[in-house]
Amino acid sequence: MTESLRRNILGRENPVEMNSDITDLPTLLAAAGVTEPIKYASRHWATHLQFASTGSQKLNDAIKRFFETALLPWLELMSLLGFYDEALTALKRAETWMQNRDPSDVVATLLRDISRLATIYRTPIYDSAATIYSVALPLAYPSRLYDIYQTESPSIKVSFLDQANSWESVFRIVSPGAGEVNGVTAAHDSKHVVIGVDDYTARLFALGSGSCITTYKGHSSFVISVALSPNNRLLASGGYDRTIRIWDTKTGFMKSILEGHTYIVYAVSFSPDSRYIVSGGADKSIRLWDAKDGSHIDTIEGHTDYVRSTKFSPDSRMIVSASDDNTIRLWDVADRSLIATLSGHTNYVVSAVFSPDGTLVVSGGFDNTVRIWDVESHSLVHTLNGHNEYVYCVSFSSDGKYVASSSDDTTIRVWDALDGSIQRVLEGHTLPVRAVTFTPDNKYVVSGSADATMRVWDWLGKDGNPIKSPPFHSGRIALIEFSPDGQVVASAGSNGEVHLWDAIKMTHITKVAGQSESVDSPSSLAFSSDSKFVTLSSWERSIKWDLSTYEVVKEVAPSTPKSASASHQDPLQDPPQETVQHETGQDVAASTIQYRVGHEYRTVYAYRIRTSDGRTEKVICQSPVANVSASSGYGYQLALGTTGGHVMMLDFSSIISFESLFPPEGESAEPPKQ
Repeated sequence: MTESLRRNILGRENPVEMNSDITDLPTLLAAAGVTEPIKYASRHWATHLQFASTGSQKLNDAIKRFFETALLPWLELMSLLGFYDEALTALKRAETWMQNRDPSDVVATLLRDISRLATIYRTPIYDSAATIYSVALPLAYPSRLYDIYQTESPSIKVSFLDQANSWESVFRIVSPGAGEVNGVTAAHDSKHVVIGVDDYTARLFALGSGSCITTYKGHSSFVISVALSPNNRLLASGGYDRTIRIWDTKTGFMKSILEGHTYIVYAVSFSPDSRYIVSGGADKSIRLWDAKDGSHIDTIEGHTDYVRSTKFSPDSRMIVSASDDNTIRLWDVADRSLIATLSGHTNYVVSAVFSPDGTLVVSGGFDNTVRIWDVESHSLVHTLNGHNEYVYCVSFSSDGKYVASSSDDTTIRVWDALDGSIQRVLEGHTLPVRAVTFTPDNKYVVSGSADATMRVWDWLGKDGNPIKSPPFHSGRIALIEFSPDGQVVASAGSNGEVHLWDAIKMTHITKVAGQSESVDSPSSLAFSSDSKFVTLSSWERSIKWDLSTYEVVKEVAPSTPKSASASHQDPLQDPPQETVQHETGQDVAASTIQYRVGHEYRTVYAYRIRTSDGRTEKVICQSPVANVSASSGYGYQLALGTTGGHVMMLDFSSIISFESLFPPEGESAEPPKQ
């Protein structure tokens, strides 16, 4: 099979050709040497691999040759054959067979890379095998897969203007089944993780292979919270069916059902000394249980609204609870008395946990903030701002140096627990991130999301310290725009910060608006026609900057200049098509490429207008982090702003056929020289 597979096996010239546009595909495949045995081998090699010995040197050499020379051509063929989802299954099987390999082994690295690429860019590759090379592979930089397979053939050019690339961080993406991932807990061996899913199950996964080891079935509704006992032998799960269920992790059998809550169970956890289980629910109560026999010990009352989170202190003497009554409360385990109430959040508090040494508590809530508290003095130490939407979950690293938080804004943020500074923004989830935790060895951050995936993030550098990539923007990018001359990109955050970027050199120029002179909730960002000024507006005021000095030249009362930003278009509507009168008398599209961002799936669609009858060709570039976008006046470049505050640029010039485009009168179809 390896010798029969090759890149662009059909010899097609269009780097973004849709599979459905290839006429008489079976005949072309046969002419290219794709025989029935080749088809069978392509579909079933991973299945046969499961029954082979990992100790065979001949087999290992063959696999290494296949991975280094034919891996992407194989994925290309599977897309052309219409078996793309079978390819995803095959990669899972291969990962299971190779799970004991050294993670730094070239085959293990390539398998991890191809699994990420095939999962993240399923949409474009499923429809167009050619986009493996022209769209998906360039976005997989930097990676071993990119180093081996990238060539000088036509492809989009990708630039991360603030040196941030979430591809580097994603170690593994797991799609566990149907439904949102609501809860995540890492095993104490740092090799396994348990998740709670909307399909009424809890599931145990191996982090190394991403394979599901055990599925715990028994709940009659959504599973919201999961917790492992200190020795990993027991699993507790709670959810919408108002019960807590205790499972034997090895056998998968249910040991007991703890009943008592009268409404949804939002939280469950074991005490570090293995004596107790604590739970919290929508009945506003905290309940303490005996971990050995499951008997109910006591009900703790005091919160006036849903209890969303319950955790023990490291010495098992205290419980911290978080509630929709906007408070965090500390309780004495021995007599169940209230020790202190921590007030400061201005909306629901849905997560709270002790630091490993028990001196701090971190909390997160629907006021979009993460807060760190001193346990002894009950005082607020830090308020961490950066998330733009609800914070769902917070977690301490096992050394207590870092805090991770997950949010409705689809990002995970890693903070320095000592000074509150932002260290990393991890982007890739396409829907709210419900849960986040560190593995006990601190090597990975694990997250679960409403997008029905669990992601494992490699957030540390080779020296064991965080790979710092804080964005220039402190929050979500709300608007982004090219200057008319195509030289500058301006990006505006939801808090009114404006950054300028050199669109040619792909570098940051300066920040022209900070906290002292920002426009809250900006609604428009626009350049002057001569590219000398930029104006940011909201419903309350507008600020205009001179781009030669970066100084404010004018501030006016309510005014909203018209913006050409694609972010103002309805993301679910096709882009507008402007027409001009061509010399033939026919109406033809004047604009070169129009873009839209599908917010639900974070997908960028680039439309190439071809004919006067409105027929279009569509280039699909799936970017899981896109929030807003703008195209250059020439139409070949696309700037993307992300929910995490990063900026990236996509250049489509090498995969667009200029001969078929009709530029506006007096302008060249060619993009400016880079």
